[in-house]
Amino acid sequence: MAAFIEKQDYFDIADDTQIVCISSTDGNSAEVAEATGEDGTIVASNVYGEKLSPSNEYQLKTDYVVSAGDLKLGGVTTVNGKSICLSTIDINTSAGSAPTFNVSGEQVEDNSQGGCTFSIPAFTLSKKHHAQILFGAFTFNKVVEDIATGVHLKSSSYNISCSVTKGVKEGKCLTHDVIEAKIECSVEFIQTGSTIPSITKGNEWEITSPLACSNPDADWPTWSATLTMYLVKDIEA
Repeated sequence: MAAFIEKQDYFDIADDTQIVCISSTDGNSAEVAEATGEDGTIVASNVYGEKLSPSNEYQLKTDYVVSAGDLKLGGVTTVNGKSICLSTIDINTSAGSAPTFNVSGEQVEDNSQGGCTFSIPAFTLSKKHHAQILFGAFTFNKVVEDIATGVHLKSSSYNISCSVTKGVKEGKCLTHDVIEAKIECSVEFIQTGSTIPSITKGNEWEITSPLACSNPDADWPTWSATLTMYLVKDIEA
């Protein structure tokens, strides 16, 4: 039986000790310019601006311990001669499911030496299949009134992102920068008793979408909220 083809780690994150790459997508695309004649027929076309928008999915082997600055939005890696800028990290945790860690980015100018970056704060992503609080994003009134009733964290997801701006000529990136970096934490609680969930923001966090309740028929109420941390650019040497 033939072995599976090794995945391309576009962002050089996998270390085979804590975290491994399980999926890769190159996101290769191009743009098309088309001209039409007087009757609406396309009379000329030009394909240009081919570029990668790669993404990777990773899986934990043990707790994933990341120090401040180990991961940087705007960090550039080179793969097969092409420069890739890291723009998004998605971390999803929920009760009863393995945590997921997905990363995506964009191709920038060739031979890029990098530029401005946003360092991601330290965090430890547990290998446990639990909903997890990362980055000190929040605390809540965890209540267990008895074995069946209370307030419980059902899921907690973290979208870490920035925008990549580009100077281009005929679809080819000549320069790039990164702006507007933030971490958005989406949380969901389940209420199985009389106590209503409450949430307290962590240091440097803001509650950008307050707790809202959904209470469907024949089920327990769920409460959801969003918190945001705005990141500051690293000081350039």
